[in-house]
Amino acid sequence: MTARPKIVVMTYCRDGDRFLMLRRNKEPFPGHWVAPGGKVEAGEAPWQAAIRETREETGLRLAAEDLRLRGVITETSGRADWQ
Repeated sequence: MTARPKIVVMTYCRDGDRFLMLRRNKEPFPGHWVAPGGKVEAGEAPWQAAIRETREETGLRLAAEDLRLRGVITETSGRADWQ
């Protein structure tokens, strides 16, 4: 069974030449380093999801004017249950 694609956001928070990364604690790929982010909820704009997810995962409060769209990526997985 193939999972349905999900719309997600990732927020790369930079301080000089350093970036904020989190260590995943759940599937897929527990233990890997990732940027804060998560699923865009129904009726939510991607920029709103970026602000919400960053606050939920790190406690940081971002302002909409601080955000910049840097790319749109289609990711596929070798796992049929995770797309």
